[in-house]
Amino acid sequence: MCPTFLRAQTPARGPNVRQAYVHSGQYCAQRGSKRPSTCGYQTKSGGYCAGRTGKTRRPWASYRRSSQSECKQACDAAEDCNAFDWSPHHGDCALIVGGHTCTATTPHSEWNSYWPVPCSISRQACQDACNSAGFCSAFDWSPHHNDCFLIKQCSSTTAHGEWNSYWSNVPIRAAYTSIYEACEEAYFSNLATLDPLVCQTWLQSLCWKSVSRSRDFGGAV
Repeated sequence: MCPTFLRAQTPARGPNVRQAYVHSGQYCAQRGSKRPSTCGYQTKSGGYCAGRTGKTRRPWASYRRSSQSECKQACDAAEDCNAFDWSPHHGDCALIVGGHTCTATTPHSEWNSYWPVPCSISRQACQDACNSAGFCSAFDWSPHHNDCFLIKQCSSTTAHGEWNSYWSNVPIRAAYTSIYEACEEAYFSNLATLDPLVCQTWLQSLCWKSVSRSRDFGGAV
C-alpha cells in the first residue's frame, strides 16, 4: 500500500478537473465549430446566416425582445450553438444549431449575423474552457495557430498535422483530497495510461506498483 505520508505531499485537486488523453496530429471528427466564449465573434452586418432555415431556434420558449449581449450569452451557453443572428430592429435572436456552419450571409437590412472567430489561446486555456463548460468532454487545440474547439463527445479522429485532439472522457470527481485518490480511481476504471498532469511521475513510481498489487485499500493507505 502507499505510505500514509504520501497524502500529505500531494497537492489538492481543484473542481471540474478531467483527464485528457492526447491524440497528436489529429482532430476530432465530431467537433463541429464550438469555440470558447472568450474567443469572441465576428459581426456580419446587414444580413443573416445563409441556409439557416430549419437550423435555428430561439433561446426562449416564445419571442421576446433581447439585447445583442443576451443573444450572445444564450449562444455561449448552448452546447450546439455555432453562431447566432440578432436583429437590432426588433430584438429577435436566432441561434444557429444543428451543426450548420455560417460561411455566407443572405442580405437583410434588419439582421446582423455573428460568427465565431479563431482563438489565440494556450492549450491550458483551451482545457480550462472545456473543464468549465458543462457539456464539454473533449477539445481540439492547434499548437501551430493556438486555435481551440470544444466538443461534446469524440469517438474518432481525422489526421491533420496542425491539430492535437484531447479526450477527457473520464471525468474526475471534484472532491479529491490528493492526486493519489485520482490515481486510485483511474486504476479501478481499468485505465492503462494516466495523464501525467493528473498522476505525477513520482506518484506513479512510488505508488503504482503497490496499487497494482492489490485492490483492497480498506483504509490502509
